Amino acid sequence: MVQQIPSNNSPALSLNDAFKQEISTSTKPLAVIVNPSESTSAFAGEIFELRVTVTNQGNQGAIINIYIDESSGLLRQWCSSPYESLALANHSSAEVTFRLAIPMNATPNTYKYLLVIDAPQHYPEDTPIRHEAQLQVLPPVQSAVRVNDPTFAILPATSAIQPAAIQPGHPLDITIVVYNRSDRVDRFRLTSPDLPSNWFTITYPEGLVEEGLVTERESLALNPGAKGHVQLRLLFPLNIKAGNYTPAFRLSSVNHLDLVLMDVVYLQVNPIYKLMPELQTMIAKVGQEAGWFRLLLANSGNTLREINLSLLEGTEKPICTYSFSPEEVRIGSQATSQIDLRVKPNKWWRRPWFGKGLPIQFYVEFADTYKLPVPERLEGTLIWEARPLWHLILLLLTGAGAITSLIFLIWWFLFRPPTPPKIAEFTSISSLYQEATGDAISLSWQIRNPQQLQAIKIVGISPESGIALSSAVFYDFNQGIPRELQDFCRLERVLNCQNVRTDAQQAGNYVFQMEIFAKKGEQLADSQKTSTIKIGALALPKIVEFSSTKPIYQEIASGLDTISPNISTGEGGRGASIALNWQIANPEQLQELKIVGRQVDGTVIAPLKTYNFLNGIPSELSLYCAWETNLICRKVPTKVRKAGDYIFEVFVVPKQANNQVTISQKTENIRINSYQAPLRILELAVNGQEALPKYILQGNPLSPARNLVISWKVAGDKNTKVELLPSPGTVSLEGAISYPISQQVGSETITLLVTGINGQRLSRTVTIEKVSPPVNSPSKPDVKGVLPRPLSPQGTDSKKLPAPKPRNLPIAPGEAGKNSSIFAPAAPPSPSSLPSLPKRNIPTPPPLIQSNPQPNNLSSSPSLPKLNIPTPPPLIQDNPQPNSQSSSDPSTTPSPTPSLQPSPMEVSPQFD
Repeated sequence: MVQQIPSNNSPALSLNDAFKQEISTSTKPLAVIVNPSESTSAFAGEIFELRVTVTNQGNQGAIINIYIDESSGLLRQWCSSPYESLALANHSSAEVTFRLAIPMNATPNTYKYLLVIDAPQHYPEDTPIRHEAQLQVLPPVQSAVRVNDPTFAILPATSAIQPAAIQPGHPLDITIVVYNRSDRVDRFRLTSPDLPSNWFTITYPEGLVEEGLVTERESLALNPGAKGHVQLRLLFPLNIKAGNYTPAFRLSSVNHLDLVLMDVVYLQVNPIYKLMPELQTMIAKVGQEAGWFRLLLANSGNTLREINLSLLEGTEKPICTYSFSPEEVRIGSQATSQIDLRVKPNKWWRRPWFGKGLPIQFYVEFADTYKLPVPERLEGTLIWEARPLWHLILLLLTGAGAITSLIFLIWWFLFRPPTPPKIAEFTSISSLYQEATGDAISLSWQIRNPQQLQAIKIVGISPESGIALSSAVFYDFNQGIPRELQDFCRLERVLNCQNVRTDAQQAGNYVFQMEIFAKKGEQLADSQKTSTIKIGALALPKIVEFSSTKPIYQEIASGLDTISPNISTGEGGRGASIALNWQIANPEQLQELKIVGRQVDGTVIAPLKTYNFLNGIPSELSLYCAWETNLICRKVPTKVRKAGDYIFEVFVVPKQANNQVTISQKTENIRINSYQAPLRILELAVNGQEALPKYILQGNPLSPARNLVISWKVAGDKNTKVELLPSPGTVSLEGAISYPISQQVGSETITLLVTGINGQRLSRTVTIEKVSPPVNSPSKPDVKGVLPRPLSPQGTDSKKLPAPKPRNLPIAPGEAGKNSSIFAPAAPPSPSSLPSLPKRNIPTPPPLIQSNPQPNNLSSSPSLPKLNIPTPPPLIQDNPQPNSQSSSDPSTTPSPTPSLQPSPMEVSPQFD
C-alpha cells in the first residue's frame, strides 16, 4: 500500500485530514486527538509510540475503551497492551499511549492499523470512532557500508521539502543509476513494495543476446566497477487522491541475496478540483405545500471537498423559505452526494387569484470551506399555482362579514343597552377551616361592570339540605362602596373584594350564594355559588395505644410477702396483678376515661373505673401518667390477680360529646397463669439414711432378693408429678416403700423423677452395684473399742504403704471425703499398731444398709484425724453380727465384724 502524507504547501486534503475533520465536527460527546494523526514511518528495532487523547464533552461520565483492532495484524502483536480503558467524568480528558516494539528483523513494508474509540454503555449512538492510518517500517539503520557493496541513486533527486510533481493520468520518468563496486559480475533487479504493479513500469537497458536479436532483459547486468541505468515510469490513475506520497524502491543483487538496498521517492500528486452539480425537479408546482428539488453533487476530482450551500431568490423581497438537508456536505474523491431542497411560499397574499400561476426563480450557490474552486450557481424555478375558485367565494363572504361586523360595532358602541353587572369570581380564601382556631369563613369576589351594580346579597346554606346556616347579608352600592366593605373592596374596572369575614364559625359544611342586582329595574342580574367550604370540628381524643405491660402474668400464692422482680405487682405489693399502658392523642379534648375488665366470656371481673380529666390528670394517676403532646400512662395497676384470661376495654368521652362514649378500644387477650410452687427434692433416704449416689453389694445368686426401704419427700403442689423408677412409677409427694434388690451380679439404678406443670424436671439417682463375694474371705481381728477407718497411703506409723490395686468399679464424685460407718476401708490396721484409747462419746456414724439390720455394740470410738483420701462406695453387708467383745488388749484376737468387711474388689485378702 502507498503511505499517504498530507502536504503542507498544497490546499488539497488527504484522507487522514478529512477523517480528522469529520471526527472533530460530527462527534459531539467525545473529542479525539491521535498523535501521530496521519501515516508515518519508523525504523526496524525502534519503539513506535501512538498517543491518543480523549476529551469527554458530554453531560455524563463515561467508560471509554481504546484499542488497536485485530485487523491490524502484526502491529497489534508488536504492542504489549493493545487494549486500554478510561473512566472519564464529563468535561475531563486523558491520554493513552500504545508502545509498539518493532522487531529488528521486521520486513520493511507499509502496515495498516485501525484504532477504535468506543463507549457502548454511555454513548452508543456516537461511537465507535475509527481511525485508520499506516505505518511504514524502514530497514534498520546500518552502522557501516562495505566498500564493495553496490549502490544506486535516483534521478532526479527528491526530498520531503522538494517532492517531484506528478499529474494523475500523466507519466513521470525517473532514472535509477546503479554502481557495481564489487569485483564480480552482478545482476540487479528493481522492485517497489509500496506501489501496485500497474502504477509503474521498469525498463532495463537492451542488450545483444544473439547476433541480430535485440531483447529486453528483466534485470540489469553490470561488470565489476561498471554502472548502468534503469528507467522507471510512474503513471498514477486519475482517481488517485491528491497529496504527498513516498513509495520505496528496492534494489536486490543476485550475488548478495542478503543485501537490501532501498530508497524513497518523494512525490506530490497535484489536486484536481472538479465538481459537477445537477438540480433535479421533483415537485415544481405547488399550492399550499412546499416544492421539492434534488441537488446532485459529483466530485470528479481527487480531493475531499467540503461544500456549503446557500440559496438566493430572484426577487427583491423573497416570498419563500428554503431548507437544505443537509446544508453542509463532504464529498470524497470520485463520490456523489445527494441534497434535498424544500421551497415553501410564505406570503399568502401574493398568491395569484387566477391565471397560470406565479413563477418564482431561485439560485443555488456553492461555497468551499477552504476557498477552493466551485462551480457556478444553478438556477431553479417554482410555480406557485393560482388559488382555487372557492377561495374567491370565501373572499366575497369575508367582505360581507366585514360589513356586517362594522354595522354591529356601530350598534354596540352607540345604541346597545348598558351591560348589567356580572360575577367574575366568587370564592373562599380557603376550602377548609378549623373550629379550634375560632376563625370564621372569609369570602372574596370580583364583579364586572360595577357601575350598574345596585346591591349584593350573600347567604350561607347547607349543601345537603339547603337550610340557611349563616344569616343573609345585604350590601347597598347605590352610594358607592358601603362603609363595612371599604377596608376590603377596591373599585377599578372591576369590583374586587378580598377577605370579607362572615358569621360562619360553627363546625359543618357551607355553600355561600351571592346574588347581585342591577340599577335599572332592580332585577336580579347574576348569581353564583361557591364550592363546599368545611369548618372542621375540634379534634377528638384518639386512642393511640391501649395494652397490658405484658401478655402473660404469673399468679402468686396468697400469703407470700416477697414477689419476683419479673412479676408485675398490684396494690400493696401482694400478688400479681395486670398493669395497663395507654396513650391518648389530643388529650386537651378529653373529659373522662373509663376502663372495664372482663373475662373472655364477657363476665365483668374489674368494675368500670372512671377517671375525670377536666382538671388535668387525676390524683390516682399522677404517679403513672404524663401530659405531653399526648397523654401517656404506663404500668397503671388493676386489682385483677386471679388466674384466667381477661380483656380490658377503655372508653374515651370527649368534652363536646355530651357524655356519650364514642371512642373505645380493647386489649388483646391477657393471661394470668396459675400459681406453681417451686419444685424441690427435700429428702431421698435408703433404710432411713440420706441416700448416697452409689452403693456396692456382695451378691449371692442363690440367696433370695433383699428389701431396701426407700423413702422420699418432695416440695411441690397438686400439679407436681412424682415418679419412682423403674418401679412402681407415679407416687405421692411424700412416702416410703420396700424396694426388693436382686442378688444377681450387676448394676441397678433407682431414680426419683419430679415433673412440674410447666415441664420443669428434677431427679436424683441411686446406683446399687452387685459384685461377687471373695473366694477367700480374710479374717478380721476384733478390736475392742476401736472403729476401723480408712488409712492414709503412708499408714498409721507414717510409713509408706504399697499402692492399692486399681479398682474396676467407678466411684461417684460426690462420695469422696464422706465419713460413714458403711464405707469399706482400703486396708485394716494391725492390732499391734492401734493405740489404747479411752472410751469417749462420739457421734454414731450412719448405719449400714442391710437386709436384716442388727444393733451394733460398738458404742464408742476414738477421735481419729481425718485423712484426705478417696472414699470408696459403701458396701451393703448381708446379716451383719453384733460385736460382743470390747477389749483394749492388743494381744486378744478380735472376732470378725461383717459390717466392717471391706469390698473384695478394693482390699487385698493377704492382710492379717
